[in-house]
Amino acid sequence: MNTYSKITVWECMICNVAIMRRVKDGWVNATHIMKLAGYGEKAKRTKLLEKMVHIGVHEKVQGGFGRYQGTWTPVEDAIKMAQEFGVAEILKPLFDCQVPVSEEEPGEDGAAIAVEI
Repeated sequence: MNTYSKITVWECMICNVAIMRRVKDGWVNATHIMKLAGYGEKAKRTKLLEKMVHIGVHEKVQGGFGRYQGTWTPVEDAIKMAQEFGVAEILKPLFDCQVPVSEEEPGEDGAAIAVEI
């Protein structure tokens, strides 16, 4: 678990790509999924994200800590995206994390995952 600008996330390093899921609401950074799927070029990623994610519920984070930036989407949509791009199985540990029931984020004793593949 890591914290960026007071936002706690579960973070995995998979194939040298940081993949994040927010603890407070379970949303996943769709931009990270695209990078993992091999869309390293920003123009291609942006075009695909506009088609896939921006038509639905999402949050675009710009500014602040660079690693946290990107397009965030509900986990259900992130799973569909990961399935479409063939990276769902490798992201399963992140998708399987349980979001706390309360509004409070877990402290240092909270659930954490550390996955490096």
